[in-house]
Amino acid sequence: MSNNLQDWIGTELQNGRYRVVDKLGEGGMGTVYRAHDTKRSRDVVIKIPRTSLLEDKKFSRRFARELKSLGELSHSSIVEIQAMGNHHGIPFAVMQYLAGGDLEEQRPVDKTGQVLPYDPNRLGHWLARICEALDFIHQKGYVHRDIKPSNILFDTAGRPYISDFGVVKAITEASGETSAESLTDTDHVLGTVAYLAPEMLSPDEISGQSDQYSLAVTIYELLAGQLPFAESTSPLESLEHL
Repeated sequence: MSNNLQDWIGTELQNGRYRVVDKLGEGGMGTVYRAHDTKRSRDVVIKIPRTSLLEDKKFSRRFARELKSLGELSHSSIVEIQAMGNHHGIPFAVMQYLAGGDLEEQRPVDKTGQVLPYDPNRLGHWLARICEALDFIHQKGYVHRDIKPSNILFDTAGRPYISDFGVVKAITEASGETSAESLTDTDHVLGTVAYLAPEMLSPDEISGQSDQYSLAVTIYELLAGQLPFAESTSPLESLEHL
């Protein structure tokens, strides 16, 4: 078995229960793999943290604690965290696999590949459920911090889910740690800049409204076929250069 962070294909985890079969890509938290759960005969997602996060000696403890906290976020429109584990010192999360793709992939394109405006009638198929899931997250004391088209996933029946809690931040600190000691790095802006609210530069001001801003930018981009800011420059990017 390999403990190479970049090459887990073929690796068996948790005494052979999960067999890694394919690399799906890389997200805010790190590398994402598809694996087969041999016990339940179904595919799952394995997420592994970024190498830079693993350099923090306290990271593994925080990673496990915050994923355990995310277990509270059991909702029909939130991707389920099914298990946690450790492979040669590298922590990983086992998550629900959704084969219906993401919202970014649903955007229409013309023959040249140019993105076209999204059909507003299709919003009714998923938007209300995503809004309900966000409200639930915020009621539990969390902010997602990276709402964007590629983090809204679908199952094969077309049901929507919020995904990628790699940069999720607890508003309340039940563990007694300071904000600076949490899993998310408050010394850096995490998330995708084009969708982030301006207050993301001041972590103490982050609230559920930050996610609502990101969702509003997502909806605007879908319906207009482009981001609301010229040359993809958001207010957050402008503030970073002040």
